[in-house]
Amino acid sequence: TLTAPTSNSSGAFTYSSSNTAVATVSGNTVTIVGAGTATITAIQASTSNYNSATATSTLTVAQANAVLSAFANIEKVVTDPAFSLTAPTSNSSGAFTYTSSNTAVASISGTTVTINGIGTTNITATQAATSNYNSATISLTLTVVVGDSDGDGVSDSQEATDGTDPNDKNSYKDTDGDGVPDYIELREGTDPNDGSKFKDTDGDGVPDYIEKKEGTNPNNPNDGKDTDGDSVPDYVETKDGTKPNDKTDYKDSDGDGVPDYVEVKETTNPANKDNFKDSDADGLSDYYEANNQAPTSLTLSALSILENQASGTTIGLFNTVDGNKVERFTYTLVTGTGSTDNTSFTISGNQLKSNAVFNHEVKSTYNIRVRTTDAGGLTLEKEFVINITDVNEQPTLNAINNVSLCYATTAQKVSLSGITAGAETGQTITVTAASNNTAMFSALSVGSLTNGNADLNYTLANGASGTAIITVTVTDNGGVANGGVNTISRTFTLTVNALPTTTITSDLGDNVSKGATVKLTASGGSALTYQWSNANGIISGQNTAELTVRPSENTTYTVIITNASGCQSQSQFTVSVKEDYILINLANIVTPNGDGVNDKLVIKNIDMYPSNEVKVFDRAGRLLFSTRSYTNDWDMTVNGSPLAEGTYYYIVDFGAGNPKMKGFVSVVRD
Repeated sequence: TLTAPTSNSSGAFTYSSSNTAVATVSGNTVTIVGAGTATITAIQASTSNYNSATATSTLTVAQANAVLSAFANIEKVVTDPAFSLTAPTSNSSGAFTYTSSNTAVASISGTTVTINGIGTTNITATQAATSNYNSATISLTLTVVVGDSDGDGVSDSQEATDGTDPNDKNSYKDTDGDGVPDYIELREGTDPNDGSKFKDTDGDGVPDYIEKKEGTNPNNPNDGKDTDGDSVPDYVETKDGTKPNDKTDYKDSDGDGVPDYVEVKETTNPANKDNFKDSDADGLSDYYEANNQAPTSLTLSALSILENQASGTTIGLFNTVDGNKVERFTYTLVTGTGSTDNTSFTISGNQLKSNAVFNHEVKSTYNIRVRTTDAGGLTLEKEFVINITDVNEQPTLNAINNVSLCYATTAQKVSLSGITAGAETGQTITVTAASNNTAMFSALSVGSLTNGNADLNYTLANGASGTAIITVTVTDNGGVANGGVNTISRTFTLTVNALPTTTITSDLGDNVSKGATVKLTASGGSALTYQWSNANGIISGQNTAELTVRPSENTTYTVIITNASGCQSQSQFTVSVKEDYILINLANIVTPNGDGVNDKLVIKNIDMYPSNEVKVFDRAGRLLFSTRSYTNDWDMTVNGSPLAEGTYYYIVDFGAGNPKMKGFVSVVRD
């Protein structure tokens, strides 16, 4: 827009251009037409006080820079024929000329490229300047390889090195499994060991290599191969493990019906079902609205109801099929053909419910008309005929409480009650029992029926434990014609708790010398309590897993173990005691200084051999001390006087035919 010149006149201005090839003027608006110069003349009209006058200015329009694009790298094999270059896209109309940086690889004449050898060369396209645009250049890299028999982009020589088949386009080294040959990835500067790293110019998640193989445009993010039309490229579906030829099968982590691929493109969160693109804020995703398909099928899971059922009984579930992966439907009763009995029914969610108590003898069929509507408002209507079925009334059997017990070998029973044929009198009934764990039983049966009661009798298999679901079935002879019910089954769980598996081990074995202190350890898996019976030589631990004993004779020890289930088992362990005297031991030093430590002559385990005689002599052989059945109580005095420090000699005699123990003992008082 031109700004009017400053003037002392109020006359109106008009404007003109001296070169309309550069700029044109309409009113005070200048439109640029091309590069160059033009003189813009402002003419002010005369007024009553002022003559007409003019003013000029020069408009200079510089040439613009041409913008070149779409000149992609090319790969050829050395045996390929000459080919023509496609001119780059440009905003200028200037003519193109082409040059090759390495004519040993390829030479150019006009737009025709002739392959001369193996290697790479830069092909530069130069666009000539025009009156409006400057000259510009753009380059691509032409790579010529030995040969590519199968056209997979990997030269035959490279395939020979990789050990792949040069005649099979699907056989090439692809370490990361992304579909792009390692050879191509290395050439394109991506990581052949990372399946998520590949050249993807348009950012559509599909490698350029795959797009070229599939004939799509690697520069257009909306041109990926999508066989099923679900907006997810086949390549992405294959990587995701979904079917590229099934429009309803795609990765949808949050279950919102929008493919993860689409959510990522639309910058919504594929892990949040409430976060999707909804341009019109109607609660439906743009993806759903763009792909919504009308319902094609409406079915009802059941078309009959037993007579005498309470109003509000569910008859069946409606199911709608359409072409959408995630969909929600609403169901309504509507007027129209076949809607005669709509008032006798209601719909809750997808459930058809009765709105009356039906009597087969009065009316056996009812007609309704139902409409299914998807979230997008597309509908389908269908008529249904609901049949009222005459029935044999169901027998009765009271509920059976679960049973829990410890394993037992004796026969067991569970009381059954409330056993009848139902409303029909005069029918005969049978009662049977079955278990889902037959190995738990050696016998399982139902006894005779008396006044609606019977016993379920069973005997457990040897050592059985665990759980069994027992089903008791009452069957009448009313039959099942017209949907009649002639059986009723009740189930309960029988839990048999195993008895503890008890073992007893001894830290000294089962044959010990008299005087030995033995630790007996009971183990019972998940045992909670241990109770050892009274027996010879118990020292401690009668209520623990570890019992400490010092038996003086052969003794059997008994423990009762109780586990977490309250089940008990008993185990025994017999310790044989050897009268071999090897644990009789006398310390060689006594320090009778009155400190309470080592003040007396102590012969370990002498109490186990009460028929003993102990004698002590001085060095001259004089008898200083003699007693029978010694109890470790001599305080090293004679006639009330303490023995002098020195060495003394002892003899322990265990009686005729038994070994004698001899040795010395030193008395130290300081």
